[in-house]
Amino acid sequence: MSDVVIVALISSATAIVVALIPQIFPERKEDSAATNGDSISELKKENGALKKENVEKQEIIDYYRKRDK
Repeated sequence: MSDVVIVALISSATAIVVALIPQIFPERKEDSAATNGDSISELKKENGALKKENVEKQEIIDYYRKRDK
């Protein structure tokens, strides 16, 4: 066989192997909360609650800072 044919066969085989790798080894996607629409709304509610808690704690911190001055 000529060198050109060998290079073409190697290139073809490589392309096929590269194309098959994702099917042989699929990505393992964990079910994250951000992928589900219901979970996104739950995260938004939780985020709102955490912001409210943060504001309350900041008020307490500000009170003690003013008191200690």
